[in-house]
Amino acid sequence: MIPDNENLAIYEMIFELRCRQRKGSEFQSFFEKIMFKLDPSFIAIKPSGKEGDWKCDGFSKNTGTVYQCYSPEDLSKGSTASKAAKKVKDDFEGAKIHWDKEMRQWIFVWSADGQLPPQVLKALTTIEAENQDLTIDNWSQESLWRKVSQLAKNELEIIIEFSLNLAAAPETTAIEVESLLSYLTRQELEPIQTDLGHIDLQDKLDKNNLTPRVQTLIKNAMPIVKIVEDYTRRHPDIEYSGIIAQVLTNKYRSLLKENRRDSNAIFFALINFVSSEKMAQDKFFWASIGIVSHYFELCDIFER
Repeated sequence: MIPDNENLAIYEMIFELRCRQRKGSEFQSFFEKIMFKLDPSFIAIKPSGKEGDWKCDGFSKNTGTVYQCYSPEDLSKGSTASKAAKKVKDDFEGAKIHWDKEMRQWIFVWSADGQLPPQVLKALTTIEAENQDLTIDNWSQESLWRKVSQLAKNELEIIIEFSLNLAAAPETTAIEVESLLSYLTRQELEPIQTDLGHIDLQDKLDKNNLTPRVQTLIKNAMPIVKIVEDYTRRHPDIEYSGIIAQVLTNKYRSLLKENRRDSNAIFFALINFVSSEKMAQDKFFWASIGIVSHYFELCDIFER
């Protein structure tokens, strides 16, 4: 069964987060994990000595498709874009040499924010124009998601290593909250001015255009927000809550600099950060939502 539309929107955010987390060989491994679910004939190619991988990161026997993955830190930079364009040309020409009889389709799989830079798009269109006997295509994060989203719920959850369990929210305790707060206070800090003035939750949710499903998650976590509030208020260190607010504000600002797509993507990136990447564990997932939601009201994470 495919998740309902509301839960699927949550899973899409987690999928995007997983793509962002993986660069280079880690993204290639993630892509292989996806393709093993999508295509039973898919074969992962591993480099062999000096000959490498013959310019092929994966091959589909059913369709004769050679896949080539690329996931740099920032594809929008001029130097990176030019390097990527050269890689596209070199990888395709190498694949033609090594897989001439087997290759019927060549797909460039890339993971980066936004659209392809013009240098890369030009390289792809040139390849397509000069090789009309082959199908040439490129798959972005969005392309991969459209395919992954059609999988059964259990297979999708295996890929993104996450399952949305609403029943775990009321089971989350101060133990999980304390563990994550302790983790946050161990982060390095840059001095900033943090205002802990309270702002109405619904007003802030609306102003930041968080989707109804995300708002529902936050509202389900309100009992945990109360646990966070009680724990931080009673903590013997009077600077404790301010330190956590500062850590979250710093992280929020760094996410803005990364040009995150929207408030929902930033929200899940913060959840992942707070949970110390333990989102797959139900109670830590809900504890992290409770923590972020509490400071969502109190400090400069998201727009006021």
